[in-house]
Amino acid sequence: MIMRKKASQIILIFYLSLSQLLLGQSTVIQGELNKNCGIDKIYLYENIGGKFNPIDSCRIDQNNQYHFNGSFETGYYSIFSSTNDWVQFIINNKDTLISIDFPNEKLRDSIVVENSAENIRLWDFINKRRYFKSKISEAYTQKTYHQQNSTEYNFYSKSEDSLKNLLNNFILATYRFDSTSFLSRTIISDYEQLPGDDFFKYTFFTDDELIRSGVLSLKITQYLQFHTEYTEAGFTKSIDLILSKASENQLVYEFVLNYLLDLFNNVGPDIILDYLVNTYVLENSCSELDISTVISNKLESYRSIQIGEKLPQFSLFDESGTLNNINDLISLSNYNLLFFGSSNCAFCQEANPVLREISDLNDVFFFKVIYISLDTELSDILKTKASFGHNWIVLSELNSWDSKLAQHFMIHKTPSFILLDNNGIIIDKPKNMESLLNQLNFLKIKKPAK
Repeated sequence: MIMRKKASQIILIFYLSLSQLLLGQSTVIQGELNKNCGIDKIYLYENIGGKFNPIDSCRIDQNNQYHFNGSFETGYYSIFSSTNDWVQFIINNKDTLISIDFPNEKLRDSIVVENSAENIRLWDFINKRRYFKSKISEAYTQKTYHQQNSTEYNFYSKSEDSLKNLLNNFILATYRFDSTSFLSRTIISDYEQLPGDDFFKYTFFTDDELIRSGVLSLKITQYLQFHTEYTEAGFTKSIDLILSKASENQLVYEFVLNYLLDLFNNVGPDIILDYLVNTYVLENSCSELDISTVISNKLESYRSIQIGEKLPQFSLFDESGTLNNINDLISLSNYNLLFFGSSNCAFCQEANPVLREISDLNDVFFFKVIYISLDTELSDILKTKASFGHNWIVLSELNSWDSKLAQHFMIHKTPSFILLDNNGIIIDKPKNMESLLNQLNFLKIKKPAK
């Protein structure tokens, strides 16, 4: 019993020590504020993906000094006095004491760093970069006052390019001074490369410490904004590239995936969020990805429309105003195609004659097309109906994308297709006409002879 107790104590001490190592090295952050700063408390924030989150606070003592102490992971942190007055600094695995004094009333007006070589370099870099950017901005402004290709315009344009080149060289020189430091690994991502170079050449996806900076989120956003074709294919291609690079480090991969999920959930397009969830979350459900709360709340909705799931009870009106239970309609045919379309969708008009020929060749009790119109006017449906198959069932809530069935299946584009059996089980969700035709061929549903 005694031996077992000692062993358990040793194990406990081991895990406590391990947890301390995982949390990071113990670091003291302290300094003095101007006596007229007018605040009695300051806050310590951590930087996660470019967003600052509060982690601690302390009161200013009678000598106008502050003091933070704890175990921190390497990354960017900030001292806040208010949302408009804050300064950033680096905590690394070398500095056990970081002294930052603020001689002026506002923190950002004057910073004196001691006991931390990396933070001295950081603020030297920040001040010099700020100088370069102000001069670049001045040259650009002066350029705009003159006619393009004039002598003055060309002079300020060359000055602007020269300053940009000097800034670029300064960034590279700072990086090379100590390429392994956290400062260097983050600021090098600002280095402007030549056209045709790999955009992510200096974005180190293998380095999970970059999560505690704005580097990954900023570079990803820039790539999506300026180096991505604004089409479904363009976005999916960029997402595949980004996540392929991020896959070199599991922590980075989870961070990047969460960032992309939140980004497209907040700003769209929804069809790209669908792609991310279906391709990188649901298809990888065997891996224990730590998905953000916002997205995890949506996953049940996505899971309910996967292949093999059953359609719940739905009723929609047809063009005559008769309410139809879709589940009853489905039960009458072996295979059913829910075809989501609209009268103003050119791709739907191209699909209509192809599907009409297929439905006319097959017995309605074997294969049925149920057209779900996302139009808002009955007249639009009736005008388009001439292109539909003779046996098609046409249903609509005249509520566009807010149709209950469209929302259930998270339909974000037309045409969209859902294949169901006679029990309402989802057989397939073809991405396009080519995929649909391949699936119909597999199910031995007759197609027109070529």
